[in-house]
Amino acid sequence: MGVRMVVLTILFSSVATLIITVVQLFSDYRQQVEDLERRLDEVRVLLPSFAAGVWTFNDRQIQLGLKALVDLPDIEAASIVTVTRDSLWSLGTPSSPAVERVYALDYDANGSRRPLGTLTVQASLDSIYLRVAKRALVQVGSNAIKTFLVAGFMLLLFRKLVTERLVRLEGRMENLAPQMNLPSLDGDRPIRKDGDEIDRLDDGFIAMADRLSRAVRRLVQAESDLRQANADLNQRVSERTRDLEAANHCLSEAKRRAEAAAEGEHRMRLELRNFLGMVSHEFRLPLAIIGASGQLLSLQGELGQDSREEVGKIHRAVGRLTALLDVCLTDERLDAGEMILHAQPTDMAALIGDLCRDFASAMPGRISFCGGDAPLVVVADGALLRIAVSNLLDNAIKYSPSDKPVTVSLDRRGTGLSIRVQDHGVGISPDDKDLIFHKYFRSTLVNGVRGAGLGLYIVKRIIDLHQAAIVVDSELGGGTAVTIHLPHAEGCVTGA
Repeated sequence: MGVRMVVLTILFSSVATLIITVVQLFSDYRQQVEDLERRLDEVRVLLPSFAAGVWTFNDRQIQLGLKALVDLPDIEAASIVTVTRDSLWSLGTPSSPAVERVYALDYDANGSRRPLGTLTVQASLDSIYLRVAKRALVQVGSNAIKTFLVAGFMLLLFRKLVTERLVRLEGRMENLAPQMNLPSLDGDRPIRKDGDEIDRLDDGFIAMADRLSRAVRRLVQAESDLRQANADLNQRVSERTRDLEAANHCLSEAKRRAEAAAEGEHRMRLELRNFLGMVSHEFRLPLAIIGASGQLLSLQGELGQDSREEVGKIHRAVGRLTALLDVCLTDERLDAGEMILHAQPTDMAALIGDLCRDFASAMPGRISFCGGDAPLVVVADGALLRIAVSNLLDNAIKYSPSDKPVTVSLDRRGTGLSIRVQDHGVGISPDDKDLIFHKYFRSTLVNGVRGAGLGLYIVKRIIDLHQAAIVVDSELGGGTAVTIHLPHAEGCVTGA
């Protein structure tokens, strides 16, 4: 296609160049002829000089004048003939074709004009023809070179901007059908191999249009099938929607009942909290009176051994009831999310020591406290930690033999503090280690020991509030050690 376009371009440019050149040459020829005519008109200024020379028969003057005429551009010959034709002066040889101009020679003698003869000047057109021919050759040659250069540039440009892109487009067209899953059928129009890029591209477009037409017909049929399937699906969706609406109604009813049950549970929990608060308030005063009375009885020296044991039982019973009330109230406050940490500097050595003395007075020989008199202060909620350690001690004493005391120790670790409670009881099964901090969980190994399954659960919640850690080390038959690691909180552990 590019070569054909270049050939047509050269042909058109050549014809146009030839026409333009002819017009320009003709205009140039007319201009040169007009210039020659002007030069011949200018010869008239020499006529008085020639007339004077002829009147006086001054041969030298006449010859000089004729030579001056012949030296002019394009003038080849000049001659003077007198009226009587007995005298003739001439110079140069005329050629053909030529332009001839005849001038009358008159002389003014005593006020009258006397004719003397004629001056004939001949100008050749050969030089004009030669100049026009040379100009034609130059113009034709330069225009031919320019035409071929432009045609070559057009060929290169067309190949770069059009032909190569058409070839790539043709390749894409050939690869488009497989990519679009358009199979080639027997009715496809073959693509011409002897045509140019446009012909092959045209054939490719026609073939693609045929395939697309068939594909569109298949799509229309598929769309019709899809509409039918959608109608069937809509019918099924309507049926399922009715089923879902019925199920949703059942779920709404169940949700309403669940919300009513949750509201009832909330009211029951509130009533339980009020009841526990009332029980705590009503029971603590009688328990305090019973405890004080027991202490007064123990101070009387005349009590016998049996009486002192009975007083001890009273102390232990009062302690258990008080601890049970604290556990119930703490558990309720933790579940309600109302437990607030009141952290302040707390001397853990004094707190643990007091707690161990209380347990030792109620259960002599069951507690061994390994702690010094030096204060160990951390920033914590002392009341909550007292409950947590009290629960650990209560568990340890319950599950340990009476002849093996529970050991309580304090250990300063960097900027923190560790509280360790070691018993010599039955231990904890490996299967139960991950469950002992769950609410209401009780191991099968301790079914014969009283308890509600709240003690370790409350301990874990209190330790979590302090962002502390609790570690349990236990072996079946080898006892259990529970260690609480308290961080330094707002200040490091200090000792005085």
